[in-house]
Amino acid sequence: MQRDYIMRMLTQFTAAVAQLMGLKQEKKHDQIFIVVNDTLEKYYRLNSKLLQSMSDRDLLSMLKTNEMLDTEKAIMIAYLLKTEGESYEALEQLEESYKRYLTSLTLFLAAAENDPNVSIINIDDEIDDLLTKLGTYELPIENNIQIFHYLLHIGHYASAEDVLFELTSLQKMNEYHSTNKIALLGVQFYEQLLLKADYELIAGGLPRDEVTQGLAQFKQILRIE
Repeated sequence: MQRDYIMRMLTQFTAAVAQLMGLKQEKKHDQIFIVVNDTLEKYYRLNSKLLQSMSDRDLLSMLKTNEMLDTEKAIMIAYLLKTEGESYEALEQLEESYKRYLTSLTLFLAAAENDPNVSIINIDDEIDDLLTKLGTYELPIENNIQIFHYLLHIGHYASAEDVLFELTSLQKMNEYHSTNKIALLGVQFYEQLLLKADYELIAGGLPRDEVTQGLAQFKQILRIE
């Protein structure tokens, strides 16, 4: 029964994606807003304004059953919000587009942790596109930590290290209220990498000597013995 539910949801989502792609090509942004919100309301009993009013934690909690994220639903909602954000960006309503992009990124990153298989959407491509769109913004600390874990998960170790060092900045640490959590995050990251084979590290853009150097530099910045 669960599989039938998922297949039904994917079929409905596929139809919505096809409709939205056509509307995007025709630049019918008002129609896109209608289709996005109608789809959210019809299949998920949600709307864009409600989603924007929720914290990331509340939104992810709402999409969980027995502490397990409904990955397919998260991806579908993320795609709808990203599409809506693109229309807002095209209309130069950048504050509104930023909100949608950030929420969409949160959902895609959360879904990526479960290695989802939704063939109509390439989740890695969607995340890359969102990171490009949000590249000029200073993202909240929670999103940077999500991005760090995602990059580590997909084996982009050099990029993960870049994000880690961004987290060590004083401003970000003050927002996070504790350097200890970042220190633990970083030390565990390097310890995990040191257990990997050389070819894995090279493939991830961070050879073993750079891992060792990075760990030493990280400890120096945070004054870790």
